[in-house]
Order: sequence, then C-alpha cells, then structure tokens
Amino acid sequence: IIHEALIGSWPRLGEWLREDAETARLRDSLRASARQWDERAERSPPRSARDLTLQGVLELDAGRREEALVLLREARRQDPTNPFAWLALGSCLARLGDTAAAAEAFGACSTFDPLSEWPYYHRGVMELAVGLPDQARADFDRAIRARPNFAEAYFNRALARETLGEWDGALADLDQAVRLGLTSTRVYFVRSSVRKRLGDAAGAAADFSEGLRRTPN
Repeated sequence: IIHEALIGSWPRLGEWLREDAETARLRDSLRASARQWDERAERSPPRSARDLTLQGVLELDAGRREEALVLLREARRQDPTNPFAWLALGSCLARLGDTAAAAEAFGACSTFDPLSEWPYYHRGVMELAVGLPDQARADFDRAIRARPNFAEAYFNRALARETLGEWDGALADLDQAVRLGLTSTRVYFVRSSVRKRLGDAAGAAADFSEGLRRTPN
C-alpha cells in the first residue's frame, strides 16, 4: 500500500521539485515515505497508477531518469486525469532535457488541477528556458494568483520582465521576492542589473555588494 499522506497531497511533489534550500529536507521526507511503503508492500512490481507514480519519483530521485520515464508514462496512461502523475512526468522530462514535452505535461497538470500554483510555475520555467518570456510571465501571473506569497514565482517573473525590457515591473517583483525571503546571491545580482538599467547606480552597487555576501544559488 502506498503511503497515503504522500500520494494524497500531490503538491508536496511540486515542493520537492523546486531547486531551492528546501530540496534536501523534502527529499529526505520522500525517502522516509518510500521506506514506509517498501516495508508494507509486497515484493512485486508496481501496478496501480499511484504505485507507478511513486516508484517513478523514487527512480528520478535516484538519478535513473529513463527508468522513471517508463514508469511515469505508464502511470499517465492508466490515470490520464491525475495531476500528480503529470507533474512528476513533467519534472522527469525536464531533467531529460525535453523542455517542450515537459511544458506540455505541466500544462496537462494545470488542466486537472487549475487551482494549484505548481504546474503554472514549472511550465513558466520551461517557457522562460526556451525564450518565450511573454508566455512565461503569464504563467507566473497564474502561479502568483494561486499563491500570493510565492517568492520563486516573483523572481522568475522578474526574469521574464527583464527579458521583455519591463524594468520597473522586474524591480517590483525582485523587491517582493526579497521581502518574501528569497535572498540568494543571484537575486541581488539580478536586482543590481535591473537597477543599473533604471539609472540607480548607488542601488545597483549596494545590491552587488550584498550579493557577494549571500549564499550562491
């Protein structure tokens, strides 16, 4: 039997997928859940879509991306309306470098759980990576509407706005990301660049200096 707390609350997978300071702790939690499942489960191949999804996440966590892809595609085939399976599949495809397919998977995820911030956020990251800042900004807008205190979404929307030359909007998003606790080196360096574009030389220098003091990310 799969650990119900993990499968029943699929947004936790989205948190695990984020590349920030919470990743290690969340992965430890995932592994602990998997150990509980393994202790209770029979030694047989996963069969249900939920079994396949969890096993796929474990394979992905272990770096076995191709093996994870097989499991997650089968999970999607068995339960094509399960947002948890689509989110896991999108992450796997992203790590395999298939950005377009990953964006499609995150889009499907948003269809089946339109109130969650995670599929919009991850699709926005994919769109930003392939040079679609307008679409990325729109998805980060959706993610922020779903979760107004989503610091990473503000930061990534700032990157989209920076690409679009929307300097005032980018600065506002970066300020909000910092207020919400996102204070890595990269955030300050990006804000330094934006302030320089806006003619704020003193602010740009201050952010650059502060960035040097912060933890790289």
